[in-house]
Parts: sequence; C-alpha cells; structure tokens
Amino acid sequence: MKLTSPTDEQYEDALSPVVGKMDEQKWEKARATTLGAAGLSTAILFLITQIETWSPALWVSFFCASVAIPVWLTLWQVGEAYSFYGVASHKHFSKKEGSGVGVLLFFCGGLLLLISFITLIWHFSIAAALAFLLASGSGIVFVFKHHTAVRLAAEASTPNRAN
Repeated sequence: MKLTSPTDEQYEDALSPVVGKMDEQKWEKARATTLGAAGLSTAILFLITQIETWSPALWVSFFCASVAIPVWLTLWQVGEAYSFYGVASHKHFSKKEGSGVGVLLFFCGGLLLLISFITLIWHFSIAAALAFLLASGSGIVFVFKHHTAVRLAAEASTPNRAN
C-alpha cells in the first residue's frame, strides 16, 4: 500500500468539521496546552542543571527539552494568529500551510517532550523509563481509538450529515 498525501481540496474537505468548531474557547485550551508544554520543558532544563552527575541520557533529555521550548512557543504564536483573527482566519486554518503546520509543530513538540521525559527517567531507572514509554504508548492508542469511536457514534446520530 502506497501512502500519498491528500490534495489540498481533500485536506480542506476533511478538516471542515474541525474548522467550524474552532472558537475562542478552543484556542484558550490550545494556548494553555502549548504554554504548559513549554513550561514543562523549561522545568526539565532547570531540574537537569541541578543534578550533579552527567550521563548521555541526561544530555539527550536536556537537548530535547531545549529544542521543545521554541517549538511549543512557535505553536502558541501560530494559534494566537488564528485566535486573534477568529472566523476570518478559518479559510487559512483549513489549509495544509495553516493547520497542517500546527499539527507538525504539535507532533514535533510532543515527541521532543516525550523523549526528554523518557531519557530523564532512563537516567535513574531503565525499567521505569520502559514502563513510562509503554504506558504512554498505550494511552495514545487508547485515546485515538476512543476518539474515533466517539466521532463515529456522533456522526451516526447526526441526521443529514454529508460525508
């Protein structure tokens, strides 16, 4: 099976249900998420500077947390532009160069923060780091499946929904 990127039109059509739900309240939640993740990354940096020993795991954790901070702050500012312009920005948000960039930044920031956490835990306990990775992966799979089930149930109960 060959994976292909959707056309711009397919992307916009697929995103249209999401675009209509992006109101100021959703942007407030996005703001809290991005700033919280940047703060967590900063806390990891401060924590590592207080540890008197150094290891490759701590170096990786420090590096990933350092890179994650500007990624999360960039994503915050991307969201702020959409929040500021509101409904007038929906056309841009529905494009790959709009929400697609946001999704890419979210994925990168999340992955950097996850790696930073895992390697920080790894420094103290390999077993705990593996357990954290397994629990995190299981949580991601569960949330994805749950979200899909809720979406399908909601779509099935919505009359006259064009697919």
